[in-house]
Amino acid sequence: MNKNRLKYHLLRLRKQNLLLLLSVALVSGVTAFLFFKSILLTLLFLSTPFFFAKFYKISKHVTLRAIAAKELGRERFSKIYEMVDLLAIKAELNYVPSLYLIPSDLPNSMAIGDSHESGIGISYGLINHLNTFELYGVLAHEISHIKNQDYKTLKLLHISYAMVSLLSFFVNILVLLSLPLVLMGKVSIGLPILLAALFAPNFIQLLILGLMRNYEYNADLTASQLTGDPLYLASALLKINEFQRSRLKNFLIHRVDDETHWLDTHPSSLSRVRRLYKLSK
Repeated sequence: MNKNRLKYHLLRLRKQNLLLLLSVALVSGVTAFLFFKSILLTLLFLSTPFFFAKFYKISKHVTLRAIAAKELGRERFSKIYEMVDLLAIKAELNYVPSLYLIPSDLPNSMAIGDSHESGIGISYGLINHLNTFELYGVLAHEISHIKNQDYKTLKLLHISYAMVSLLSFFVNILVLLSLPLVLMGKVSIGLPILLAALFAPNFIQLLILGLMRNYEYNADLTASQLTGDPLYLASALLKINEFQRSRLKNFLIHRVDDETHWLDTHPSSLSRVRRLYKLSK
């Protein structure tokens, strides 16, 4: 594995993620200031998501059971648990993630929680279609999300997005209620607050989507560190992508777009595979 290339990509992603996080904070702050006209209230508005993120917690059991996932038995799936135990040690987690089985033939996986309490869901399709090395790479990817605290950061960002959206909604309501007075020339509404109310939520959503795609790239790189071989995950992604293509063809969808777009939550599988293959050289 090319460690210099790995360090380069990790450093580049950290810089991009920092820029995206600062952009979210800037847009939220400007929108709040235009509405409240007070630095103190703006700072209070910006700090509120941290308060909610700290005290508002959803149990991993509730989330995973909402998709009908059931906890895997250690005796029946002992090899998978051994892989997770080893990866948790390598990732220096404080808590070994619980494993859940998602009742789906589609190869899929998900991680929820942080290094103190977390869970990983894997589907029937993932277990049946991937070999041991590929499954090891996918598990390493999910544990990387837990190690990198991605879930916690995204929860904070989604709360921020919800608050800005609510603020924009109030502004739009006030504009509609004030429209007769505006037309009579008795009330004026500033253009900046109108633009912020219209575009701030959408702009923040685009920034969050960009951050989510970067988190996937970052988890791929961290998984390569944990497994020592980026081709484990690359092979799994190719197999999953091929399975998805065959399923789409069954629905008469013959064209599958391999490019990544602004509204995607994940980068395209092929773009991730290309990056992983470069790391192996």
